[in-house]
Amino acid sequence: MTRGSIPAYITGRVIQALPLLAALIVFNFLLIQLAPGDPIHIMAGEHDIPPELEASLRAKYGLDRSLPEQLWYYFVNVLQGDLGRSFYFRVPVLELLLQRLPLTLLLMVPAWLLGEMGGMALGVVAAARHRSLLDNGLTIVSLFSYSLPTFWTGIMLLGFAALRLGWFPSGGMVDVRTDPQGISRTIDIGWHMVLPITAMAANRMARAFRLTRTNMLEVMRQDYIRVASAKGLRDRVIFYRHALRNACLPVITVMGISMGYLVGGSVIIETVFAWPGMGRLAFQAIFTRDYPVIIGTLLMISVTMILANLLIDIAYGFIDPRIRYS
Repeated sequence: MTRGSIPAYITGRVIQALPLLAALIVFNFLLIQLAPGDPIHIMAGEHDIPPELEASLRAKYGLDRSLPEQLWYYFVNVLQGDLGRSFYFRVPVLELLLQRLPLTLLLMVPAWLLGEMGGMALGVVAAARHRSLLDNGLTIVSLFSYSLPTFWTGIMLLGFAALRLGWFPSGGMVDVRTDPQGISRTIDIGWHMVLPITAMAANRMARAFRLTRTNMLEVMRQDYIRVASAKGLRDRVIFYRHALRNACLPVITVMGISMGYLVGGSVIIETVFAWPGMGRLAFQAIFTRDYPVIIGTLLMISVTMILANLLIDIAYGFIDPRIRYS
């Protein structure tokens, strides 16, 4: 592989990500160990457990070992795909996470696509019609939408569109009263997705719109754009082939970072809408001090962030070949 080629560039970025992943595994484990609370006592609840049973449970879950030993065994097990066993659900953590991950992605991926891609498209349209009525209107709406926290938007949608008007379900993934099957179940799930997707996409769309519009207007003032115009190139070619390609680099960065929050950013919105994904699982694990699930969720979020940054770097390499030689 020659220097500056796409395979060499991708291989280098993957190698750089591996030490970061190892460091995050160690950091997440140590961070959870510093949290207050004893998982054995939390599992017992208000009941006192005999010392023999407590010792047996500590030995079963590896809590009788020293902290360095626990860290070593956890690190080795993670490399083998073993994330431990849930204290609360009594099942392997990896199995639990893999059950919830598709449900989270089912909600988060459409919200990400609608918010980021839609905001970018609207930003390009607004920049192309700078200072027009459409541009001013979209800018005002984006300012208002960007100022609203996602959880507040979700609560307002829940209270107005679901509880007051009754247009949409108030929470969950399916209507448990009717238990639909086949195509009816698919439609029911899609109907339950509308409000949480809208709540998550609104803020993302406003941010992508503002960033795209600002960068497009800044690039259009550059000297090479004036030179291209002086050479007689059509405005459409200048705008979409030259300006847009250079203006989208910062937008891709923000889109990639936002992609990293597909898993971690779902905690609040899944809790508001009672969506049975990884976010709600993490919320339950925090309250029950289910350390293996908390650490496994943090690891999943860390892997998502690393993959998102890796995709950003790869996209940079395709858009701007100079980056591959830097």
